[in-house]
Amino acid sequence: MIASVVTGALLLAAGVVLGLTVGQLVDAIRRGVLNSIDSPNPGSDDMMFPIPVAMILVIVAYFAYHLSNRLWSGRKDRYLVVGPLALTVLGTAAGLWWSRLFDWAPADQIGATSEFVGGPAVEWKVQQWAVWSTEYWLAPLVTLVALYLLFIGRRSGRKAVRSRAIAEELMVSGARVPGVVVASDPEPTTGQRVYYAEWTFAFADLQGFEHRISRTEAFPYIKGHPRYGVPLDGQQLVVLYDPAAPGDEDRVFTALGAGEQIDEFLRERY
Repeated sequence: MIASVVTGALLLAAGVVLGLTVGQLVDAIRRGVLNSIDSPNPGSDDMMFPIPVAMILVIVAYFAYHLSNRLWSGRKDRYLVVGPLALTVLGTAAGLWWSRLFDWAPADQIGATSEFVGGPAVEWKVQQWAVWSTEYWLAPLVTLVALYLLFIGRRSGRKAVRSRAIAEELMVSGARVPGVVVASDPEPTTGQRVYYAEWTFAFADLQGFEHRISRTEAFPYIKGHPRYGVPLDGQQLVVLYDPAAPGDEDRVFTALGAGEQIDEFLRERY
């Protein structure tokens, strides 16, 4: 947990650096498009870090946070705090706000630009108005994206906690029966270390009634697997379900292996 907090703080700080760098770059573009060469409105002349350096900082912190959550903690079904993308975007939003409030130079004159102060002015076109408007929408937009990622990340985390609790309960009081894959997406979309696929499996409960369930899940990447870990049509599996509620899909779990460990039944659902 301590490693997650430390690396999370580092990732947040790296996001702030990225936000400051992007903000200073936007300020330079704004001054070049909107203001005179000898403008009295100074901006952020020197960038804190070049964009590539800021990106490298984010990438290193990103993977450190990922490792501390998924490997060192021993938990692979969810992040212990929040996801790395949400932390990165949150830090970027904070850096953009700081740059917007304290670094950005105001326009010399709203609606017109002259090459030199006091020279003939040329009215703004759509491009100039678009650049000028960044002070009103860029930082708020990135902030909204960060809040959205935090929301779905926390919701996904709560769902993972709930699924694990149900699976732990069913490992003791549930029933395990054989099942079979009846349909599977042949071209799943790839993720970083997982493949996402829509698939359908069928099983018969202890009373002999057949159930067919379709869902979208994330499957761990398996090197050398015919479909990189995504189940094959006709593949056998183990189904763990609640005999008291065999029709409750939230209480139905599958394992593509022997089904002896709880982690075999836990996958991220969508």
